[in-house]
Amino acid sequence: MGSFLSKSTAVRAAPRRQYPKTPSPSTTSSITQPATSQSAGPKYHSKEKASATRSEAIDLDARDPDFAASLRKIGPVTPNPTLSNSSTFNAASVFPDANNPTLLVLSSRARIANAAEKEAETLGRPDHEGREFIDVVTIRQLLQMRNRQNLPDEQIERLLRLKKGVVSRLGPKGLVAEVTA
Repeated sequence: MGSFLSKSTAVRAAPRRQYPKTPSPSTTSSITQPATSQSAGPKYHSKEKASATRSEAIDLDARDPDFAASLRKIGPVTPNPTLSNSSTFNAASVFPDANNPTLLVLSSRARIANAAEKEAETLGRPDHEGREFIDVVTIRQLLQMRNRQNLPDEQIERLLRLKKGVVSRLGPKGLVAEVTA
């Protein structure tokens, strides 16, 4: 982060790049010197612009035996991984291990959010089994009914329109204490 002053000082302290004043001889000549077996690079530089049709320069490039030999030496190239259906990629790098705790938490949150949305959509319908996802106010009412009024779990679930087994998930009586405000 830092202040503006420290950043501007660092920029001024950095060495400036020095670019050549004249082009190098290898980039200015259209035909390079005859290559020995040790030299690399093209022997012919076309001055033609790119076009959609095949020209004589393209044919010359295609017939270059040194270029073809270097392509054979390189061999098939493995492309960078993509998510295209036609490409191959390392699935392990794109889809991390299922035991990753962060991914497990995120997938659990998404699953619970979807279930809560489905429950909210069915509230009030005759086929609704009862609420499974309850708010703090409902939990407080539930604890009061269970701890103070000694009502059985089934009766509490019926009165608060909860799904069967929701009260027992809070554990046995006395495990979760009622908070008084």
